[in-house]
Amino acid sequence: MHKDKARPFCAPQDQIHCGILFLTRQLRNFGQHEREQCLREVWEEERQRANLLCLQIIRAYREYCKKDGPTYLRHRAWLWSNRDNPEFWAEWERRFPRSEAEGTAESIRVKLEPSWPRNLTSRSSSRRMMSRG
Repeated sequence: MHKDKARPFCAPQDQIHCGILFLTRQLRNFGQHEREQCLREVWEEERQRANLLCLQIIRAYREYCKKDGPTYLRHRAWLWSNRDNPEFWAEWERRFPRSEAEGTAESIRVKLEPSWPRNLTSRSSSRRMMSRG
């Protein structure tokens, strides 16, 4: 049996696209300054840990945000091809369960870890990147 059939959406490119989608949703209500501050914090932590996948996700997210170029087009095509796939959305919910810690650099870093832990609510940052009023 092929590994990708055993665990869907686990290819590195799928993980990058899932990361772009996650960051897009996680950071959509942030101002540009707060978004960049959060991404810098996550980038620095992951750079120190040599987590190349997370660094690639952040880089791809920044390229995607320009809404032009090959990264943007590839991600839009990937998302369009999975939009009606219940298997994709089930895997999405498994990888990125909702958490009270959303909106922090730590919660973003934790959720981008390649192990895709199921329960992430126990790890949270004491700092909020922005207040939700």
